Amino acid sequence: MWVAKKIDEVLEARNEVGRPSKRKWRGSLLGGCIRAHWYSANKVPMSEPFEGGTLRIFAMGHAVSAFLEDALREAYGDKIQFEVPVESKENDFAGNIDALITLVDRRIVLEFKSIKHNGFIRLNDAKPEHKVQASAYARFYAESLSESELDSVNIETWVVYVDKDAYEIKEFEVEADWENRAQRILDVLNYYGDRLPPRLPNASDRKWPCGWCNWRTECLGGAK
Repeated sequence: MWVAKKIDEVLEARNEVGRPSKRKWRGSLLGGCIRAHWYSANKVPMSEPFEGGTLRIFAMGHAVSAFLEDALREAYGDKIQFEVPVESKENDFAGNIDALITLVDRRIVLEFKSIKHNGFIRLNDAKPEHKVQASAYARFYAESLSESELDSVNIETWVVYVDKDAYEIKEFEVEADWENRAQRILDVLNYYGDRLPPRLPNASDRKWPCGWCNWRTECLGGAK
C-alpha cells in the first residue's frame, strides 16, 4: 500500500539524519551495551539498520510522549519544561531530560518510556537501563545548579511507563545510588575512549541486548 510505503520512507529519512549529540556519549544509550554505544559514538555503519516496522514503533513511542507532554503541560503550566538539555564536558556526555518539573522545594526529573502490554504488566520496578539513563540526567542537571539552589531543593528522579495498548501508567522513583552507577559506566566508556570495548560475554546467544543490536554482525565478526 502506498501510504505505508510513504510513511516508511519519511521515517527512514528521519532516522538517517538522526539526532546529533553535543558530546560523544549520549543518555539514551548509556544504560545499554557499552560496545554498541561505542559503535554509535564513532559512527560505525550499522550492519543491522532499523527497518520500517521498528521505526514505526519508535514513532508511536514519540506519540505517547506527546500525549504525556500535553497533559502535564496543562497540569503544571510554566512549572514544567520538556526536552531539557544536560551536558558534562568532563565526561563527554550529553542528553535531554524528557520533562523537568520545578517546584518550590523540589526538582523532578521525568523519563518517559512506552512499552508493550505484555511487558508492562510484568513491571514491578523501572528497568536498570532506564534507571541509569534517568539518573545520569539528574546527576548532571544537579551539577548545573548553584550551591544555594542545591541546598534548598531536593532532586527526584522518576521513570514513567505507558502501556501502548491500554495507555495505563506506572511510575517508579529511582534511588539516588543509581547516579553512581551511571558515573561508573561513563568512566568505563572514557577509559576505552577511541579503543573498541570488549563484547558482552556469550553475545551470540543473548536475546537482550544483542539480539536486536544494530551492530550484531559487526560485533560478532561477520557471523549472523
